Amino acid sequence: MSRFSPGNIFILVFLLMVTIRCSVDNPSQANKTQSVSERRKFEKSSDATIEKKIDELISQMTIEEKIGQMMQLNNSTIVTESNWGAGSDLSITTKVDTAKLSKILREYHVGSFLNGVAEPPATWYQFYKDIQDINMRLSRLKIPIIYGVDHMHGPNYLAGGTVFPHAINTAATYNNQIPADMAHVTAIETSDIGHLWLFAPVLDIARTPLWGRYYETLGESPYVSKTMATIFVKGIQGETDIAPYKMAATAKHFLGYSDPKYGWDRGETDMSEQAMYELHVPSFKAAIDAGIKTVMVNSGEVNGEPVHSSYRLLTQLLRDELKFKGVVVTDWEDIIRLYRNHRTAIDEKMPPVRRYWLV
Repeated sequence: MSRFSPGNIFILVFLLMVTIRCSVDNPSQANKTQSVSERRKFEKSSDATIEKKIDELISQMTIEEKIGQMMQLNNSTIVTESNWGAGSDLSITTKVDTAKLSKILREYHVGSFLNGVAEPPATWYQFYKDIQDINMRLSRLKIPIIYGVDHMHGPNYLAGGTVFPHAINTAATYNNQIPADMAHVTAIETSDIGHLWLFAPVLDIARTPLWGRYYETLGESPYVSKTMATIFVKGIQGETDIAPYKMAATAKHFLGYSDPKYGWDRGETDMSEQAMYELHVPSFKAAIDAGIKTVMVNSGEVNGEPVHSSYRLLTQLLRDELKFKGVVVTDWEDIIRLYRNHRTAIDEKMPPVRRYWLV
């Protein structure tokens, strides 16, 4: 990974830990320790065939292949025009650099790519097809590439795509048909071009007007946010018009991202337990109950602890209380930020430690 510039690396973290089991309705259960076998049983789906295939694949994978499957790179690492996405020239026909992609797949076993600009459907289709064709030739275990995009308010990465107002405007309408339409249109316009992993919806609650991404939220009402979140998630992942294709939505940014006390993005948040459960948890719980497949983590800190290394928030709250069993994904470069910014890891290889160990 060190051969790539920091701006191109986006790590996926699958946080499968032995944890303490607790319940939203009964926090007193927090001291009940869960065994490895209990956690694995909880995380498995009801499809025995799929679970058997997963177990077989994992048993065959090397440590390098496992790390590669948890890595996501910006597509600037594999395109013929290195500045693709830096400008607004839509006349550029983007192509996969076969040599670059082959080297990355052979040496790093990368499992996912993301990003782009608003290209026409035909360009996106060929781009994703080329990536997948090369990957399936080189992948020892034939594991497909997953491609992710930030379709935040309609397919905004698609030239000619239907774009809706930002989420704050959607919330202001109090019209639940809008998130339903947004999900429907996004699904049918992008499922055939390889955009199968959507980094939406934003479920942060608008709390700090100074925060620059205020407009991305569904407003200040947990009720409105959780209601529209449920509609959007079910629409994206259950869209019947694109069956048998499947899409994955992402609830972000778990948790408290939208309430930095100084207004800075990726800043630090101070919150009480009451504020957390009353304001910030409901929309994520609703999305999880609706079957959302992935959750993205808050880049900042909550009560002095980086969320990306928070056992309390990512294991006890997300996994045990909210019963989320899907994929947890970091935001941009946030694992390396535990060392570079939060200073809770001694180096880039060392797991995070308590902050006072570094004083």
